[in-house]
Amino acid sequence: HVGALTAIDEDERSIEEAKLASSARWPVSFMQGNLVEMDRVLLSRVGYDAVYALDVLEHITPDDEFLRAMAAAAPVAVIGTPSKESQKYASPMSKLGHVNCYSGADLRSRLREYWDQAFMFTMHDEVLGTSFQPMAQYLLALCVGPKK
Repeated sequence: HVGALTAIDEDERSIEEAKLASSARWPVSFMQGNLVEMDRVLLSRVGYDAVYALDVLEHITPDDEFLRAMAAAAPVAVIGTPSKESQKYASPMSKLGHVNCYSGADLRSRLREYWDQAFMFTMHDEVLGTSFQPMAQYLLALCVGPKK
């Protein structure tokens, strides 16, 4: 549970759909915008405890500015993305949008450029674990200690 949650997306339609699925029991503030283009002073002033991005990295290239903005926004980040190895099983439509997939080792190395630690987890369907990364369908990273 969290005290407050802010969801940021560039796509107005996605925000509207998310609002329809939201509940008064778990209030969410929605902001339309781009994390990279948001004022870092604003992000630091709000004081986020953590940020997360699930199913984002594989859609953007290059990701340097995005990762830098995430590291600047909060001391903890959770990042999830389909594994590079899983792409041979992805649908043609999915492959069109996946322009930046990583192997587990490459993702950890990339994230360590911005955080002191990146703890890697694997997912197979709904099962979270620490299994052999090349067999993972999805990679989940817990990043702590943003580098200054």
